[in-house]
Amino acid sequence: MKNSNILNSNRKEIAIMENFLGIDIGGQGIKLRYENGQGQVFSQVERTGKLTVDQVQMTIMHFMQINAISASVLGISQTGIVGNNELLASASQPYLVGMNEKSFQNIGIENAFILNDGKAMAFAASKKYEAKDIVAIAAGTGIGIGTIVDGKVIEGVNNKAGEIHTIPVETEEGMKYLGDLCSGRATVKKFGLDYMKQHDKSPEVKEEIRKAGKYMGLYIIMAKRFLDPDVIYLTGGATTFYGYFEAAMDYVRKNMPTIDEEKTIIVKSTDAFFDGCIGAEWYAHLQKQSIL
Repeated sequence: MKNSNILNSNRKEIAIMENFLGIDIGGQGIKLRYENGQGQVFSQVERTGKLTVDQVQMTIMHFMQINAISASVLGISQTGIVGNNELLASASQPYLVGMNEKSFQNIGIENAFILNDGKAMAFAASKKYEAKDIVAIAAGTGIGIGTIVDGKVIEGVNNKAGEIHTIPVETEEGMKYLGDLCSGRATVKKFGLDYMKQHDKSPEVKEEIRKAGKYMGLYIIMAKRFLDPDVIYLTGGATTFYGYFEAAMDYVRKNMPTIDEEKTIIVKSTDAFFDGCIGAEWYAHLQKQSIL
């Protein structure tokens, strides 16, 4: 990786380049997003579960073909541990381990820039906010965090910084992983996604969302106390549930009564479903422009 300083002064000068494609590979499949120079957005979601590199290649080629677009650079948001532009480990996508910057050259992709999904969310936030210190919390299949401190991406000695899903929490039902209490998957586990969408304002569903949001509030407090960032950015599928963000903020305000007087802003994404694609594409832009 090039120098990991984010040069905010030059970010706005980077023109949209029509050959960049952002993809987000999570535990349930793959999302693709392409934005041309006129601001027209093409997107696709494939809920295919576990993938192979060949399947990812075919999905990319099909997406470009049906939308009559051409891309030579990929930005890939990937669940798991990523180091030196290679997927090193992934419980959700084990068949993609070893995927790297050269894995797509045979389909005409000149460069592929791969980063952990939590860090991709931090780059999505950095594109939207002029801030040197950002914590992005992604509540999707699991929970991930991407952190930018003083303009530098925090990787960790083993590329595991932000892998916080398995923080243990004592609950009335015994010891649980925090991510299993407030991720998107955790939020829908009792009723299922379709039922949640149809009955998100019913009392029983609202209570499940409230409980999950409360534990997300604990994440927010940890981010504030440990890192004191300019921006805490919430994204991922769970944040789209009615009342989730509000429950998180209720918990934060109850336990940090002065939070509204702090300089830190706590915001919910307006495009949580495709933030991984947006952040990965932005990361690729920065890499190509030698800003990282």
